[in-house]
Amino acid sequence: LAAHAADDEASQFACDGQKSGAYIFRPNSSVVFPAACAGAAGSNASAATCGARPTMAVVKGDVVSEVHIAWAAWATAVVRLSAGYSAVEVEYTVGPIPQYSFEDAKKVYLQGKEVVLRYNTSLNSRGTFFADSNGREMVQREYNKRGPAYPDPYNISEPVAGNYYPVNALLALEDSKADVGFSVAVDRSMGGASVGNG
Repeated sequence: LAAHAADDEASQFACDGQKSGAYIFRPNSSVVFPAACAGAAGSNASAATCGARPTMAVVKGDVVSEVHIAWAAWATAVVRLSAGYSAVEVEYTVGPIPQYSFEDAKKVYLQGKEVVLRYNTSLNSRGTFFADSNGREMVQREYNKRGPAYPDPYNISEPVAGNYYPVNALLALEDSKADVGFSVAVDRSMGGASVGNG
């Protein structure tokens, strides 16, 4: 798990000063900080904490095996593999999210965070992925591209937020040359993106 900083200063935004909130995702930079960088309330994380690896514990069973991962006290996940099942289940827990800054260890100020769970693959997806359209059909999405109603070339003013799309059921990547894919099925609506190859 990682977090984008959502600063309180309107001058940090490329648009009209609209900040992230319940219905808008607008981080103030494209830098992603590991969850370990977010200090606990009233303290800041050190450089050593920021580079800390997550702690992991493996629980093996005859039917189900799990890996318990903790990136920070407030960001954990359980990766579950069941016998005879061709999918991996990821159950994550987030919160309470610390508000203190992880960008400058000398400054203490309240700061909101956008939390993302990032999956890395070796797929050659060519900056293309598919997201469901309200759970009905899959729509092809391309990194930094828009549909025919937008001007060409399109000026990308929100490099992170402009590439996130609603995901209600499924997000999928495919590597057509290798004939392999990667899909994430979600149990609640969230935003999704492929901001790089794979």
